[in-house]
Amino acid sequence: MNQTTVINDLNHNGLKEAYLRQIEDPSYLTLSFDERLYSLLDAQEIYIYNKRIATNSKASKI
Repeated sequence: MNQTTVINDLNHNGLKEAYLRQIEDPSYLTLSFDERLYSLLDAQEIYIYNKRIATNSKASKI
């Protein structure tokens, strides 16, 4: 089982997108583990926040 499969199983789409971006972009190799982890967690938080805004916008029918 690879890392992407585990992330898919957990249904963390924001984290998955950020992880795939980190794999493809060599500039992330210069970051420490903590910086990369924070980037992944931050991406997931932003994803959830944006999803919540979209849901609330639909519900308000604006």
